[in-house]
Amino acid sequence: MRLNKAKTILTGSVLAIAMGLSGMVAAHDRQGNHHAPKVSQQFVDEMADAGYANLERGLLQAYRIHGVNARFAKQMETAGFGKLDAEELLAFRIHDMTAEYAQSVRDMGFDNLDGDKILAFKIHRITPKFVEQMSQIGFKDLDEDDLLGLRIHRVSKDYVDSVRDMGFEVNDAEDVVGFKIHRVNGEFVELVKTMGFDATDADEVMALRIHRVNPEFLNEMADLELTDLDAEEALRLKIHRVDGAFVDKVNGYGLLSSDASRLAALKILRLDDSLISDIKALNLDDYSVRDFLSDRSNIRPSFHEGNFLDSFGAVIKEIHGM
Repeated sequence: MRLNKAKTILTGSVLAIAMGLSGMVAAHDRQGNHHAPKVSQQFVDEMADAGYANLERGLLQAYRIHGVNARFAKQMETAGFGKLDAEELLAFRIHDMTAEYAQSVRDMGFDNLDGDKILAFKIHRITPKFVEQMSQIGFKDLDEDDLLGLRIHRVSKDYVDSVRDMGFEVNDAEDVVGFKIHRVNGEFVELVKTMGFDATDADEVMALRIHRVNPEFLNEMADLELTDLDAEEALRLKIHRVDGAFVDKVNGYGLLSSDASRLAALKILRLDDSLISDIKALNLDDYSVRDFLSDRSNIRPSFHEGNFLDSFGAVIKEIHGM
């Protein structure tokens, strides 16, 4: 079973994180007295001249606290960012963005990062040294999401070595980040082997981990006379929540209930009286299994490939002949 590789996506806006810090729109004097920072008319005029007019007072106070001024706005513009919006400008200042850092990012080969992404680079310390470290591990030609994923999830040479020691030839940043996120380790790989599955396919091992296929689940399936499952079959049963109640339902319709893929297909097709009627109305000489599946399950037909698609055709034919 080939999983869609999961890109590391930064949930929410990095700018929103930065703006959270800017909520400190008050300062304290040496005696601990609470007071708002002074926003002079001169400061307002200077920011307006720099292209930041009609700003809310709270944002102007945040500018004063964090040292945002017309000079900094000009520095960021000449550094190649163009005119940042008001919140971006504050976020860049909070995280100490500099023209030198922006140039180092360009030197790494990233010429067109937007404000959010280059700020994420700064926050997570993506540097030429880090890129070189990842290259030495074997990860080359990384895009920005790869780099952020490796950094955010603290992928190190030691961790990559441990994954390779498990027997996986990981030269793909997405795979190793997935392993780190889902805590795939040597102990789990050994468990996969004891369950009778091949533990050499990285995507398959990760899927077994994500969907919590374990000996207890396999025992439950064995009680339903579903034995000698391969990893794909076990995953289909687990993902689509095939259980004793559903097997009883299948038996109640007089359908075959000892084949894992056909059971999963019936669950996806939502076995009920309406399914029986819809299939009975089909002209089996002129219909599309993919189209019927799409209509019944709201799942992209391309999600189901190979012999699993054949299972849908088999149950449709079986029901049609009842």
